[in-house]
Amino acid sequence: MRMRVLPSFLIPVCCGAFSAVAGACGFDGTSDAPVALSPMVPVDSIRLLETDAAHISRPSGIEQARNGDYLVSDRLSGQLYRFTHAGQFLNTIGRKGAGPGEFQAPRGIAIVNDTIIAFDPGLRRAQTFTLDGDLAGDPFALAFDLSMVASAGSSVWIGGSGGQDRMSLLRWNRTTGDVASLLPVPALLQSNPLLLLLGGAVFAPADGPTQSMIVGFGAGSTVYRVDPENGEILDSVVVPIRRRRGLPDEAIDRAREGDGFAVINAASGLTRIARLSSGGFALLHMDMTRKQVSFSGDMFLTTVSADGIPSCVDFPVPLLDETRPMVSVKGDTLIILEQPIDESDSVATIIRRFAIREVQRCG
Repeated sequence: MRMRVLPSFLIPVCCGAFSAVAGACGFDGTSDAPVALSPMVPVDSIRLLETDAAHISRPSGIEQARNGDYLVSDRLSGQLYRFTHAGQFLNTIGRKGAGPGEFQAPRGIAIVNDTIIAFDPGLRRAQTFTLDGDLAGDPFALAFDLSMVASAGSSVWIGGSGGQDRMSLLRWNRTTGDVASLLPVPALLQSNPLLLLLGGAVFAPADGPTQSMIVGFGAGSTVYRVDPENGEILDSVVVPIRRRRGLPDEAIDRAREGDGFAVINAASGLTRIARLSSGGFALLHMDMTRKQVSFSGDMFLTTVSADGIPSCVDFPVPLLDETRPMVSVKGDTLIILEQPIDESDSVATIIRRFAIREVQRCG
């Protein structure tokens, strides 16, 4: 296993071999210094047109189907809601409960072709549905709590906080029904379980039968390239910290003391890894702060080139409100769901999309 440790101020020289990446480099016309560019390009923004039958109270996940429809999970109502790309409500999926087609508090969503795979950490199971909301198979029991889910081909990978076997990933083959445990929980997280509040395994799935997965953990800055079949670590990159909190000693001390809220307030959590079409990947970190009964947060985007060099570190992601947003990635597009207060003092549910691009210097 190889490891690259890179300084936080590292900025690759522009443009060289990377100039083929659209928009990756720019010059100010007066010097050879690269111009700082945003790694996020706005695509569109819509407001979901909620109804009495589809009122999103506690959003817990967002995914986009291949036809453009949005699927939003709500952990309070125990349902999923489907909207068109323009924001029109289509149908409800599931209901509150513990029986077939029911959820305690749905969270992760994956969409394979037109089949929805919805995960419920409370009931520790997954269920499959059609886009119209009909059950499409028997529930699948899970071994441990979930942090996220992703799919590619017939395989579904489920990230968790570790069960009795101390593993952090499950690979579920939907065709054969086989389940494999991959990648042990890092020793630091095993020794300080409250650090798992920052997120368990976060990953981008393999994009082909011989490609590697990219895996990180909510706590820490090491990102791994992993064999998707057996969980073997092939390579790792330590991503520098520029703006986010990272994992300071204070957070580890708080974890040892059993103070969960203090852990969240002191450290960064990795919430999403996305594989980019350029061969690199992007990471999204959140710095959360508890304010009375709610949280506020700051989000940061880091891009890493195909050869493992962080090219834009901790770029601040513009947010509409102070509560924790839901994020997803489809291709090179970042999807952010937020619920700001609108001009009439009502809560609006907004979905914004941004194209992620690799830049060699960001502001």
